Amino acid sequence: MGLRSSWIAVMVLGAVGRVVAQDLVVTELEWVNGEDAPDVMPVATKRITPSLPVQLERLNQPAYGEARLLVQPDGQVGLVRFAQSSVWLVQETSLLKDFSPALRDGKGVWSSVRYFLVYNPPSAPVTGPNATPRLLGIVPPPVPEDIQKDVQVTVKAQVDETGRVTAATQVAGDPACAMAAERAVRRWTFAPARQDGRPVPGEVEVPVLFVPDSLAGSEGRYEAPRVLTQARPIYPFGLRRAGMAGEVVLSFLISVEGRVRSAEVVRSSHPGFDEAALEAVLQWTFRPGLKEGKPVETRMRVPIMFQIEGEEERSAYKITTNKKIQAGLPPEFRFDHAPQVKGAVLGVYPLAALRENKGGTMTVHLVIDEKGQVASTRIAKSPRDDLGRAAQAMIECFEFIPASREGKPTTALLRFDVRFSPVGVGDVPVSVSAERLLRQVKKSGFKFPSPGDLDAPIEAVSQRKPRFPRDVPDEVNSGRAVLEFIIDERGLTQLPVIVSSTHEAFGYAAAQAVSSWRFRPPTVNGRPVSIQVRLPMNFDRR
Repeated sequence: MGLRSSWIAVMVLGAVGRVVAQDLVVTELEWVNGEDAPDVMPVATKRITPSLPVQLERLNQPAYGEARLLVQPDGQVGLVRFAQSSVWLVQETSLLKDFSPALRDGKGVWSSVRYFLVYNPPSAPVTGPNATPRLLGIVPPPVPEDIQKDVQVTVKAQVDETGRVTAATQVAGDPACAMAAERAVRRWTFAPARQDGRPVPGEVEVPVLFVPDSLAGSEGRYEAPRVLTQARPIYPFGLRRAGMAGEVVLSFLISVEGRVRSAEVVRSSHPGFDEAALEAVLQWTFRPGLKEGKPVETRMRVPIMFQIEGEEERSAYKITTNKKIQAGLPPEFRFDHAPQVKGAVLGVYPLAALRENKGGTMTVHLVIDEKGQVASTRIAKSPRDDLGRAAQAMIECFEFIPASREGKPTTALLRFDVRFSPVGVGDVPVSVSAERLLRQVKKSGFKFPSPGDLDAPIEAVSQRKPRFPRDVPDEVNSGRAVLEFIIDERGLTQLPVIVSSTHEAFGYAAAQAVSSWRFRPPTVNGRPVSIQVRLPMNFDRR
């Protein structure tokens, strides 16, 4: 495959001096969990301009605080939690006031949100000829399960003349946090250092806070789930041998019994790690979350890291460009630093093409927006329509770290080549199970067991939501597709076929989503079997 181109401390400060508010950046409100956000986020209709103690001016590095709010369905703030990297960065009350609540299906719901307060030292002024790198935005690190209280480490960041972090190294704090802290800082945003008014490379030491999700201590109102058993993922042999590292972010539901349900891959840097990560997480057990002392279902999101100690990290996808390619792009799509793949999926090999032993290289052009999302796609080269559509559906599920120009995120236009090969090596692999099932369905008279023959109804354990296809006309806001696919003896989906769809893009988007689903292995008289099922899937742009 080729790519180109602490709880709030009420503190009496007395008659100490205050620093000006311009040294403080208050970020936008964001959803804490990042998954299953409400239809409408809560909105603060009033913002308080903060004043801060003059002691902050003595700091020689940035400082920040993370404020977490639990907004009730009536808009009242039920809980406030504040973690800070400096004892002087104290918040007596929330800076955001008078909320309208989050809405789901038109009704107010509980919501967990946060914002960051970022303080920069006097050496990093907004204006002036000389400055050290100025911190603008925070991406919090994933918190290891064994951390039950706030932890702070220090990372030295190398920031280039565009504001991009080129290297991050932990220099103080718990070594167990180093990998997560360094990965997080690489995604932070800075204004570059200045010398005589010109942007220049620079370095800065920054604090990194690990703030656990547990709300223990909140007057018994809520306590997050706690791990009881935690199976380690098995490193896929081929990827280990190739020196490939990766990260799989999973979202799952912890039931009132403490069991993992509805696990799904939110993002994966390499699809080859997905199954190993899911296999491990589905074995985990928890003490369930408690609200008012009673067990409640809790949605969690965790990263699973795959890395070989002592070896340089290698990525499966790397986007490259050069001056010639850049010169040939429209000005609005040119960039200083190319986007990089943050999340990837495996494509679906259309059954008709497999049966006919057809393959080839499909070329898709895609536009990546300032948030790293695929904004639009177009099939540029497709010797066979079903293969082109399958490649397009696959690429629309990718996520990216956006391109940057002059230190700011920008849109980018890329060319993506996807090779389908029914035999040998291709970018869309055909599993051994799929090959075996393909031979079976070719046999005359072969029949799968019917659902009524199964020992228990089919139960899904992992279901990734489908993406609304980008290729659908703007005036179309909904659609439907019907699929047939096989659930094999391991509970994996194989050989999806589009039976019907209101627009062909819905069919391929549905097949792409279903290809990653997992089920409890179907059995007849205790023996694992494969079964064919038919499923309708609805799409709604809203």
